[in-house]
Amino acid sequence: MGVNTILRIKFLGFSAVILARSIKNYTEDRGTQMAASISYYALFSLVPLIVLAVAIFGILLRNATLQEKLISAIVEALPLSEGDVADVVIGATSLSPQLAIISFIAVIWTSGALAGALRLSLNVAFDTERRHPALRGKLVDYALVPILGIPVMGSLILSAFWQILEQKIESFPFADDLNWIWSLTTILVSLSLTFITFSLFYRFAPNRKIYLRHIWPAALIAAIAFEIMKYAFGIYLSNFGNYDLVYGALGGVVVLLYWVFLSANIFILGAEIANQIPRVLHGQPRRDHIVTTAQDNTSPWKLIRNFLIGLLLDPRDVTGSSSSSQIEKLNE
Repeated sequence: MGVNTILRIKFLGFSAVILARSIKNYTEDRGTQMAASISYYALFSLVPLIVLAVAIFGILLRNATLQEKLISAIVEALPLSEGDVADVVIGATSLSPQLAIISFIAVIWTSGALAGALRLSLNVAFDTERRHPALRGKLVDYALVPILGIPVMGSLILSAFWQILEQKIESFPFADDLNWIWSLTTILVSLSLTFITFSLFYRFAPNRKIYLRHIWPAALIAAIAFEIMKYAFGIYLSNFGNYDLVYGALGGVVVLLYWVFLSANIFILGAEIANQIPRVLHGQPRRDHIVTTAQDNTSPWKLIRNFLIGLLLDPRDVTGSSSSSQIEKLNE
């Protein structure tokens, strides 16, 4: 038996163990419940967040051509009808300055909640023992919000680039033969953007350091699974899915919610894979989730003091000791 064959067998063996443990831990961590939580927040913030991400670059939405490009990019990325997306985009451009400010604040708030749900799910998947204090956690959530707009922004830029390229080469005799290049480029770019988005979240969202060498294989697997799911879901809706018969006017909302639910499950499973890679390769044990018991110190002023300290500081950052002795030291 050759060396290459042995290495191939070892690789397949490690891969099978990693996948099996990831699925097991995904079940133990109640991945479907975390995906449902993500879907709930996404229902309120996903489309407004995407519109906001584009509007940040200037008053681009007031241009009819750019509006059409934006609508096409969003429809390609999400299972939404062009009419619904067009209403959101056009409505964003017709708001008064006062309502625009209020809408901006509301979108930022709901988008932060979505990023927070993603971050908390990753903390569970990566067996993170430490939790960010409340205010610091919120700041991290808002810092993660721009990452959510990467896939659609990339699709928008790609569509604009391809339109310019078509105008340049439309007179060439081989212009009609470039459609397959466009299709292949679209798939590769979409896969790359999804891979980048997952990698950034796996790297920066958890409350502990995750190494890139453990992230990229899991992010690649999750990105490929996501793209397969996206195309399969589109085929299903085109040929078999008819949610309007059951849900009526809410059919579009149900489709979006189910699509996000499937996407969130893939996202969380990818995190479980990234968490298991060092466990299997280096024999690291799974970290147990630490549950801190309530302390006997119930003096009102001590509770208020600990609450205020906990908003900004992690007691472990202050004392560097175990969780049971940290609060005692703060209360001395």
